[in-house]
Amino acid sequence: MKIHESLRELRLSRNLTQEQVAEKLNVTRQTISSFETGRTRPDIDTLIKYCEIFGIELDSLIYGCDKELKANRRIKIIAVALFALLAALALTASLLFLSAQLFFSLPEGGMPEELMPLWQAHWKLIDIWKVLDSCLNFLSFAGFAALLLLLVSGKGRISLKVKLVYCALLSAVLILIPVICGLIDPRFSAQEYILTEAIVTIRLWAYLGLEEFLLYIKKRRK
Repeated sequence: MKIHESLRELRLSRNLTQEQVAEKLNVTRQTISSFETGRTRPDIDTLIKYCEIFGIELDSLIYGCDKELKANRRIKIIAVALFALLAALALTASLLFLSAQLFFSLPEGGMPEELMPLWQAHWKLIDIWKVLDSCLNFLSFAGFAALLLLLVSGKGRISLKVKLVYCALLSAVLILIPVICGLIDPRFSAQEYILTEAIVTIRLWAYLGLEEFLLYIKKRRK
């Protein structure tokens, strides 16, 4: 990790604004912004002041080998991978269910023998949709639990703002995909598409609330 990336990540992990860091360093906010974007590099005295503010060693800041920085990177990698995986599962599952209704819809009443391939294709898509729906439910439970343990352990530190943005974006993606498919489906409503995604979204915010509560208790004990 480059120095400007480490500086930005450390500031965000402490939930500080650029103005607050600038005040501690006795520089302007534009200077901090320039440091964090890599347009300019802080001199050695400024880096030492950074280390004093964030309580880390100079080598850790320069080479990005601080334990907290490594933990933050690990958390972010897991969070991004989980986001992509859950979004992909939600999209694929919704499209499969929609395809079963649009292209392989079953006629009402009896099933003529010549339409048996249609019946088989329809239920095969439904079976795959059920498997993906179960995977979405399980992976969200396991993934959110893993992130919770990493954050509560204190090895990494992610600001509340970043966590709120992440949860909001993931919730929007999970809800929007099935809702759109439900609006297109002529037979089933969006409510029937959104059940699992709604559960996952509620679980996401519940885990965030639990994590913030546990961190609050941890701070109070200190």
